[in-house]
Amino acid sequence: MPGTDFYPLMKDLHALRRKIDTLDERIVDLLNRRAEVVGKIGRLKEREGVSVYSPERESEVLKRVERRNGGPLTNECLRSVYRELMSGSLSIEKSVRVAFLGPPGTFAHIAARKKFGNSVEYRPARDLASVFEMVARGAADYGIVPCENSFGSGISLSLDLFTKHEVKICAEIYLSIRLSLLSKAAIEDVRVVYSHPHAFQQCQSWLRNNFGAAVDLIEVASTTLAAEKASKVPRAAAVASAEVARRYGLRVIQSDIGDDSNAFTRFFVLSRDFGGASGSDRTSIVLAAEDRVGSLHEILGTFRRQGLSLTKIESRMGPHRPRDAHFFIDFLGHCADPKVKRALRSVAQLCRFLTVLGSYPAEE
Repeated sequence: MPGTDFYPLMKDLHALRRKIDTLDERIVDLLNRRAEVVGKIGRLKEREGVSVYSPERESEVLKRVERRNGGPLTNECLRSVYRELMSGSLSIEKSVRVAFLGPPGTFAHIAARKKFGNSVEYRPARDLASVFEMVARGAADYGIVPCENSFGSGISLSLDLFTKHEVKICAEIYLSIRLSLLSKAAIEDVRVVYSHPHAFQQCQSWLRNNFGAAVDLIEVASTTLAAEKASKVPRAAAVASAEVARRYGLRVIQSDIGDDSNAFTRFFVLSRDFGGASGSDRTSIVLAAEDRVGSLHEILGTFRRQGLSLTKIESRMGPHRPRDAHFFIDFLGHCADPKVKRALRSVAQLCRFLTVLGSYPAEE
């Protein structure tokens, strides 16, 4: 039999649950009223030919929500709620198509869902060039491509493709990369491991210490393809996200095998349009400096004189001659800012060419 304090407890629980039910009704009503306003905004944008996705507005909303938050919910929790809310809002305004390096389950797919939620249409592409092409020709509204790893150099192919396609960067995503060993076999029975080259690079110490030369490492186009192969080959394993294990009937036989537990990959969101200023932005450019002594030094000095903070500079061999180096540069500021305009005008005079790839909200 329940104790003497059981029935007062149940009475209090019922009262609190009725309060939650009342709050839920108000929340649902407010969310749908918000959605009606979103629909009106969508019709205005369609009439004016304006892009439905506004990274600067998204950044503004999330920052305001965090400022308003007094707990006990964490900012991360509220960001997740609003991510799905804004994803649903996008689908109300327009059917949004997002391309990513497939198949589903890749880190690019995970990054895409982190940015756009679950209410948009995702279109897997066979390679990075296809992501650029799909956005450029309008087969996708946005595309997700990796551009930089914390555990290695920049993703060189993505950078090269910017010089070949008319696309812009409208947002960036930082994704924590957690790698696991997936297999149907026991770890001692594994004889071959599949993964993407960057994944192998990230966990090379663990693989060397646990497998040595007894296991063959085979590179494939994506970590998800690695999981698919491991599901079909006896005594095979894959280095991939634990998220794809169930999709291919695999088990996580060892989690978090990356050499750096804080590893991340930076992704760009591709668009055909420039984004507006959010007040805390980053700009990416590509340029070819004049072929003379000191030209790059003068270019960097121009940014310093305008008080612009560079956050990245990477060189790539030019497409025609080794000496025709392309420099990819990121700096803080928006291309609509007066001091950024002045800097770009001055830098352009020191270059054989300069292209602004995009200005977008700078993620923390």
